[in-house]
Amino acid sequence: MKRSIDFIKSRGKYLMSALLIALIFFLIFKNLSDRYILAFTKDGHYCLPYSTWLIIKGEKPGRGDYVSFVGHGIPHFADGVRWVKIMSGLPGDRVRTVTIPDSERAAYVEVLEVNGLPVQKRLHGHVYLQTSSNGHVTDYKVFETDTLNRSLPIIESQTIPPGHFFVSTPAPRSFDSRYWGLIDEKEILGKAYPIF
Repeated sequence: MKRSIDFIKSRGKYLMSALLIALIFFLIFKNLSDRYILAFTKDGHYCLPYSTWLIIKGEKPGRGDYVSFVGHGIPHFADGVRWVKIMSGLPGDRVRTVTIPDSERAAYVEVLEVNGLPVQKRLHGHVYLQTSSNGHVTDYKVFETDTLNRSLPIIESQTIPPGHFFVSTPAPRSFDSRYWGLIDEKEILGKAYPIF
């Protein structure tokens, strides 16, 4: 026992130094993890040309910026999945949905690439996003089913209310607001920056 006490006394300043260094590293890591998230795109879910992201928590994205958010109520996905999309529609912008009648959908077929293979998908309609600032209109095609042939919903026509946003990507088979609707600003983690 005396040996242990003597060892601790003789090594006390080294132990204190080690504890201090460990505390400093812990505080640095805690500060970084409170401010930043490193995120990776899940294989097979590439709608944007990047697979690794740095998310700065609390930084507010604007129109055209990449935004990271936690999804809730998104069909075929569990709540809590982290997403990265483009902030395309802001409060005051207008969403207009035009569906193709069932009897005419057979004439509206697009060929998409899925896992390197061409796949035919029928169109359900179009979603038009009109910006309130300059009136610019973006046309988003909406398909009946996803790549696993599960039925897909379509957003309703509306004016985007305060605290909500339309998110999308330019990929034709992107699963985004055109299907599952607007995101709430409470779900936003922050602005996302592509790394590679």
